[in-house]
Amino acid sequence: MGQKGFSDEEYEAEIEQLDSSLARMEAALDGHYWLVAARFSIADICITPVIVRMEDIEMADMWEGKYPRVAG
Repeated sequence: MGQKGFSDEEYEAEIEQLDSSLARMEAALDGHYWLVAARFSIADICITPVIVRMEDIEMADMWEGKYPRVAG
């Protein structure tokens, strides 16, 4: 995190990066329940804690209503 936090520009750039990742996940979930086709994989294992943490810090609005497959 750093002792001085983040600038507004850095914060906005990271939010855009998260949105881009969510968009890629949405596309990957088209027609599939898991990120890598019909198989539960390391991709799902790795992203789950990120999604849960984002929910914990009230950031689920990034995908709710925008990325329905991610929300599902």
